Amino acid sequence: MYPDWVLKHRTKGTNISLIDGRYYLYEVGSVWNKEKKRAQKITKKYLGRITEDGLVAPKIKAEKISTPVSVKEYGASAVVAELGRDILSKLREIFPKQAETLFALAVLRVIERALFRISLAEQASMTLSQVHQLSAKTFKNGTSLTT
Repeated sequence: MYPDWVLKHRTKGTNISLIDGRYYLYEVGSVWNKEKKRAQKITKKYLGRITEDGLVAPKIKAEKISTPVSVKEYGASAVVAELGRDILSKLREIFPKQAETLFALAVLRVIERALFRISLAEQASMTLSQVHQLSAKTFKNGTSLTT
């Protein structure tokens, strides 16, 4: 029924399906159906597509986001990023590993006047609106994070 190159992928607990001329491999099992008084096959997991070259693993789907997502800021940083493409390319030549971080910090400094008193790692991972909120804070001793 199936070619030998397909059958070599069949093992215990798997099922091969032919759909539109392509072969697919699934993990299967069975559960007892009390009403029908017999075992019923259930498909547990898609294992991949079978080709003559072997089993092609399924593409990994992106995880669904369970919490609401909000965009903090886009416009100003997008404009600066577009205008600064040549600067970023030069930074990549001189600082290959740190170019993106340096450019992001420069953008933060231009747009939000963010200071570097916050650690570089913290500032790079912050959104611009978080930096703006932080830069507006004044501490008990009267100092602030802005110059």
